[in-house]
Amino acid sequence: MKKIKIAHIITELERGGAQFNTLFTIKTLPPEKYKRILITNTNGVLNPEAYKLNDTKRIFIKSFNRNLNIRKDILTFITLFKILKKERPHIIHTHSSKAGILGRWAALFAKVPIIIHTIHGFGFWYFTNKLIKRLFILIEVLTSWFTDVLLVVSTEDMKIGLSKKIGKAYKYEIIRSGIDIKSIRSSKISRKNLLRDLGISSDEKIILKIAPFKKQKAPLDFIRMAKILKEKDPKMKFRFLLIGGGKLEREIKNKIKRLELWDNILLLGWKEDPIPYLKLCDIFVLTSEWEGLPRTFLEAMACKKPIVATNVGGAEDVVKNEINGYLVPFGRMDIMADRIYHILKNKTLQGKMGKESGRLLSDEFDINVMVKELDNLYLKKMSSLKR
Repeated sequence: MKKIKIAHIITELERGGAQFNTLFTIKTLPPEKYKRILITNTNGVLNPEAYKLNDTKRIFIKSFNRNLNIRKDILTFITLFKILKKERPHIIHTHSSKAGILGRWAALFAKVPIIIHTIHGFGFWYFTNKLIKRLFILIEVLTSWFTDVLLVVSTEDMKIGLSKKIGKAYKYEIIRSGIDIKSIRSSKISRKNLLRDLGISSDEKIILKIAPFKKQKAPLDFIRMAKILKEKDPKMKFRFLLIGGGKLEREIKNKIKRLELWDNILLLGWKEDPIPYLKLCDIFVLTSEWEGLPRTFLEAMACKKPIVATNVGGAEDVVKNEINGYLVPFGRMDIMADRIYHILKNKTLQGKMGKESGRLLSDEFDINVMVKELDNLYLKKMSSLKR
């Protein structure tokens, strides 16, 4: 059988679910079926992982930029067009908003037979200017006209897309972002040693957040919530762990200093393996302004932890209110602090919600199932070309 040539295009290999899953997909797709190409920018912190991909052609584009930059975006589009024209892939699969727009238009002009895009949350929420937001929605609508498949990781993204007239319903398919459930569940930690290494006493309540320090993830809200929660019960000992890094780090440190929280908050930077910290914590928290379906939700569920998060994106798909955690409106850190405190005050409820998190994590969220579903999708679309 002739191998299928597939090009995955993603703006930047930063630390995130979309990036980890794209790398895993390329690595795991059967080499006897696929010739694999990865196209991304030169800035990604996970680029070294891309170099470990065997039998994969890696193409790095310097002008590929996450931010809006007309000159660089035009240059990137031309570069992508030339690459696709030369490589002649059967399928392109784009990830993230910028790559999704530029990659799909380049594929259209390069006459790539099959165009697939995964929506990891819609990027137009980033813009506060209504005119710019409308422009980007229009661009998404136009781009959807020639996109063969719109993959979503959550039902909410499908609802949003259809409400904005981005693609027809028949173009949408759900393939969940996945994690290695078995590996996470079987991993062990020494709670005593980890507490010692972090300088945390055994009677402290540990609240954890894992996310890049950027606007979407609203890390400053996490600091604000910590202050509210601390003042709620001066007798209860709280320790807030923040795993991540990024351009808002200075603002975060300034806010911690201003609110006098240095004794309560630990900035741990990025961790290659965050699972020990998830197994250590009492509650996992996410304060995001918008999301697709966060990988960290799934990891927290695999570790049997209650989740308290803002009700955005695909949160409702996995966080069931009052069952395995609580969902609160974005920005309402007063409500979030109340919900966290309610769980921490009730050990029985905390244990019950943790068990429910583990129970609700079904095999559809397994990363190997994700790759099999993508493999089936690629083969199905290729077979439709031959009819």
